[in-house]
Amino acid sequence: MMKVNHCVGLFCVALSAVGSVACSGDHGKTGDDGSGNSATDTGSESGIFVTTDTGSGTESPSDTDMDTDTTIRRVDDKVYAHSAETLYAVDPEDLSLTTVGAFIWPEGDDQMTDIALNDRGNMVGVSFSRIYSVDKETAECTLLADFDGGSFNGLGFVEGVGGEAGATLIGATGSGGWYALDPETGAVGFVGSYGGAMGSSGDIVYIRDGGTYATVDHPDYTTDVLVSVDPDTGAATVIGETGFDDIWGVAYWAGQVFGFTDSGQFLIIDVTTGQGTLVRSENARFWGAGVTTLAPTIVV
Repeated sequence: MMKVNHCVGLFCVALSAVGSVACSGDHGKTGDDGSGNSATDTGSESGIFVTTDTGSGTESPSDTDMDTDTTIRRVDDKVYAHSAETLYAVDPEDLSLTTVGAFIWPEGDDQMTDIALNDRGNMVGVSFSRIYSVDKETAECTLLADFDGGSFNGLGFVEGVGGEAGATLIGATGSGGWYALDPETGAVGFVGSYGGAMGSSGDIVYIRDGGTYATVDHPDYTTDVLVSVDPDTGAATVIGETGFDDIWGVAYWAGQVFGFTDSGQFLIIDVTTGQGTLVRSENARFWGAGVTTLAPTIVV
């Protein structure tokens, strides 16, 4: 287990410049062709980059859109999944999947390795070397920054990192590292690790009052394992084996984790046992997924 290294500095990131997009990260792919399922821990700088503003591109939900815990929930939002080239939207009610469109890159071609959404439903995404803001209605990407070290196969906005109340964009690596990313500059800061020889299989998801979850490779299990994660340190606790491999995208809705595999399987994963159930197989290779951090924690 890598020793947790608490941060020596806080870097505030004003996401209003991001507009109507949110952040995500690259999951279990390695190399420019995405043929592998690992990532490297190359970030060396300590630090947490706290998002003090969640962006101005999306209006807050109405006061009637509430969970019973009195936290306003984005019940009108969707779950998103993607391949390297295409963004999809999933209706969390009937579980139907629709194609938003091919990613529109600002220049040349790239591969989206993961996405994440903040509490306002704004989306960002990462490739192997860049961070983008993403228009979730059109899949058009705007370059935010190049990476300053690190290759990440899991990404999500997480609150409570380093004891901070704000949200931090977190990237996970194939060897289990837990890193803070600055979406404006691409700087990377080490926070901690999963421990127990666990490595990121493909993604992380945080939901306010719902927990932080990840899919990992674990030496004691033959298929991917669902874990809960301590946001402050990155330490993972095993929930259970999913029964499926290469779960490179995870999201959450109403007390269930949604899983998306590299072979095109769409899963529902039990957050108490970790057991996955196949919803159906799609004609796609899923490389990541994301949902707003204010997704409902109960059925509404």
